[in-house]
Amino acid sequence: MEPAGNSRRCRPGTRLARAQYPGGADDARAAPASEGAANRPARVIRFCPECRGRVQPSFHFCPYCGGSLPAGDAPEDRGSREELAEAAADGPGLKKREAHLCQGDQRKKAKCSTPGPSPPPSPSKSLESFKEQTSPGLPGKGKAMSVSDSETALSKQRFSLKLDFKNGRLFHEQNFFQRAVKPKEVEKWKKSHFLPFLAIPTCISFGLHLGDYRFMVFPDLGRSLQAVLDERPGHVLSEKTAFHILLRLVDALEFIHDNEYVHGNVSTENIFVHPDTPSQVTLAGYSCVFRYCPGNKHVAYVERKRTPHQGTLEFISLDLHKGIDPSRRSDMQALGYCLLKWLYGALPWTSQLSDTLAVMRNKERFMNNVAELMRQSCGQRKPPEALKTYLNAAMALQYEEKPNYGMLETVLMAALKELRVEPYDSISLLTV
Repeated sequence: MEPAGNSRRCRPGTRLARAQYPGGADDARAAPASEGAANRPARVIRFCPECRGRVQPSFHFCPYCGGSLPAGDAPEDRGSREELAEAAADGPGLKKREAHLCQGDQRKKAKCSTPGPSPPPSPSKSLESFKEQTSPGLPGKGKAMSVSDSETALSKQRFSLKLDFKNGRLFHEQNFFQRAVKPKEVEKWKKSHFLPFLAIPTCISFGLHLGDYRFMVFPDLGRSLQAVLDERPGHVLSEKTAFHILLRLVDALEFIHDNEYVHGNVSTENIFVHPDTPSQVTLAGYSCVFRYCPGNKHVAYVERKRTPHQGTLEFISLDLHKGIDPSRRSDMQALGYCLLKWLYGALPWTSQLSDTLAVMRNKERFMNNVAELMRQSCGQRKPPEALKTYLNAAMALQYEEKPNYGMLETVLMAALKELRVEPYDSISLLTV
């Protein structure tokens, strides 16, 4: 005897209330359990044409394989619907089909649950640089994952995918790109400063995945400068290469500062060079970005306002060691520490990085004695005049003071001219 309400029983293996598909006679439709269910709007399910992982209709990139998704109601989507319709008619055969379609979901769950070594890359896709690190936004409570060098199936272009918890540090980075790095404004700023390019990446896409994860997609950034240094004899750069890179980064920081933000974590790990664009350098890693001047009003100098020592310990400014909100001088001083390490391979506190307070005391001691900082870094070698000028200018900045970008750029251009190179010539990775 059937229960009241004319509800229908399902044969094992069929899923009548799974999904409804609008369209022709070949579309699979769910059998409603009641009159109200029959009037519900149809829910479209899309699948990646490459890995068959289930994706949301609004996604432009597959979160499982990194491939580009077809726009709109692509033929691949209709094909998936027809396959589901056939599977529904076949009964028990649906389970095999579902297991195939859910492989993408299983791979995603495996990545997000327990950290482990990534599978070996397939010939068609490169996931070479998969790594996991503790989320700066949620210390000790989760993982922030980044997958770089993922190759799209359709255009054969390479992209960098950043993934973090919804409320993690990636939120600040997304907000920065939405507010300050608008393509038209970037082009306008470049033209007004007569620059051929700017060392800031372009965000291709961003959004939420499964409601709990935030992602951002960038063009392939190449190799970090730290990776290049690790392969160099003595882990150093030539003066020509170091000043080339420094000039481009001063341009980038000026743009960021003009838009009321500071980078907050300038380090060699966040600077990238690419073999396909040897004239370009990219400053990435905006998870510590901070709006220092909201509404054209500079934030106040307050110690222990934030967690001390945030950022890359070797390069962060003394302000960040003390828990003070970063200002423009924080970026300029961190870049000065980077320059010293590029030229001489180490800083006076490089061997003490396991002792946070010792690093802080060293930076405090050298803040008013730049000559001693250079002496201990350079050893018996004579430091170039451009290095002296930059360090003296950066260390003398007051908390709210605007750096003299024009003076620094003039000094660096003169140094490059003495080295017989143009300011925006290509940087050969063979000599980096």
